[in-house]
Amino acid sequence: MSDASPSTAGRLSAAAASEMVNHLAAGMSAGLPLDEAFRALAEETQHPGLSRAANQIADELHRGA
Repeated sequence: MSDASPSTAGRLSAAAASEMVNHLAAGMSAGLPLDEAFRALAEETQHPGLSRAANQIADELHRGA
């Protein structure tokens, strides 16, 4: 398994987790609400698993879960 992509076991690689944290920090610093920051991450990442997870989190945040 490469460190550059999420694993098939449902866990993010260190590289994907780092991308997520950095992207969310930039979005929050720019004033985006958390759900919108996750949605932007989902649209911009090259990692399919990270995109799916970010979309799911954004949906749950939007619903107030």
